[in-house]
Amino acid sequence: MATVFIGLGANLGDRKAQILAAQLLLASNADYRLIACSPFYESPALLKPDSPPEWNMPYLNVVSQWDVSAQPLEMLAMLKAIERNMGRDARAPIWSPRVMDMDILAYDDVVMDSPTLTLPHPQIGRRDFVLLPWRDIAPDWKSPDVSALCANLPDIKAIRYEA
Repeated sequence: MATVFIGLGANLGDRKAQILAAQLLLASNADYRLIACSPFYESPALLKPDSPPEWNMPYLNVVSQWDVSAQPLEMLAMLKAIERNMGRDARAPIWSPRVMDMDILAYDDVVMDSPTLTLPHPQIGRRDFVLLPWRDIAPDWKSPDVSALCANLPDIKAIRYEA
């Protein structure tokens, strides 16, 4: 079994219910066992300067820890299938609003750079909405060093969501 961290986020519809539903869908597979889930964090949408104003809807995010027997690319396929089943349009622009977004943040201490998957996730060092919830459940994780990355965040906008 591998230790895997997954980031989940949504900024359309009932965000909290969608994140919980995505985790239930993943947990329904025998290859995935949920170990821990962070509190919810809310953060502004990441937008390009020319993004339409209606895309500026806050995200709700969590990080969850799993024991997984699937390999990284198999896991990526499963996450993408869940996103599609929940209504995410794979053809939508990268910065557009999302019913569900699921990312593999780290898979054990695997370092991988393929056309479809990079591990650890290449953007986590700049994403407070990933690092803060990740630190809540695994402050001592070292591949990458979550606590050190949190200490070096340039700007923190994510806040713990209580609802």
